[in-house]
Amino acid sequence: MNISFFCANNYGKIIGEELINRGHTVMFNTINKDTEITFVLGAPTAFKFNAYLKQRYDNERFIYNSKIVPVIFDLPTWRFGNKNWDRYYNSYKTMLKTWGNCITISKFTTKQLKNVWNIDSIPLFSVFNDKLIDKYKKTITRKKQIIMVSRFEPHKRFDIVMRAIVGTDWKLIMCGRNGSYTNFYKGLADSLGINYEIHIDPSNEFIIEKYCESKVCIQPSVFEGLSLVPKEALWCNTPVILADIPINREFHSNFVNYFKTDDITDLKKVLVNKLKIAHKAHIKKLTIKEVTNGVEKWIKKQKRN
Repeated sequence: MNISFFCANNYGKIIGEELINRGHTVMFNTINKDTEITFVLGAPTAFKFNAYLKQRYDNERFIYNSKIVPVIFDLPTWRFGNKNWDRYYNSYKTMLKTWGNCITISKFTTKQLKNVWNIDSIPLFSVFNDKLIDKYKKTITRKKQIIMVSRFEPHKRFDIVMRAIVGTDWKLIMCGRNGSYTNFYKGLADSLGINYEIHIDPSNEFIIEKYCESKVCIQPSVFEGLSLVPKEALWCNTPVILADIPINREFHSNFVNYFKTDDITDLKKVLVNKLKIAHKAHIKKLTIKEVTNGVEKWIKKQKRN
């Protein structure tokens, strides 16, 4: 089957690259007359894909009539009610309803889509890049440090961890993409007098090394679509402490450490207790090989239909 993946970054390509390894014909961020299925990963990419189709039509009268499969990463409902975001997400909703065939990365997002927009979907792309972790992970001495990895935004709650370690000898390593709260988090860390490092847009190799040398990874975010960070940390044999939100329970059940969401006192209690080990057998089903097996079965079913 001829398949295309429209995606914004290398993470979006990992299933497509595995399909290539298995003999499928796969293109990235382009289509041709033979393309039978196009996976469109994420909301920003959906808008780019629409613009791409318009440009192709304007330039060469190319019309794509085959299956479009949007992959929805998350539905950040707290943005709803804002005039600019409402326009953006209403347009996205229209695209999803027009295209159909919706796929998500979690049961949580599938449930959200149905409850909020009455759109049916199936969870299928719940994958983390275990091959990348295996490439760079190493056995090194663990330091008394906490690693946090995320975008520097308010809902990621870096501040919860900062306040929880005030007056302790924990060092905090913060890695992430630049965001609207980058300067706020820097200023807060300085004002609290904690021992910390902050790294903006570090390499994958650097992040994985920090996973491997840290005694614990904390994910305090109040909202995630898949929550990649704890899966990456667990694959590095690093214990994790997670905010007790539905997406984390979906993928990690009781195999990891939890604290009450947004509760600094409870996080402090968890940090001084003996942490559960980095049990990772439960996430093997989320590896590239296993998830691609499911995608391949889904693709074969489309071909039969």
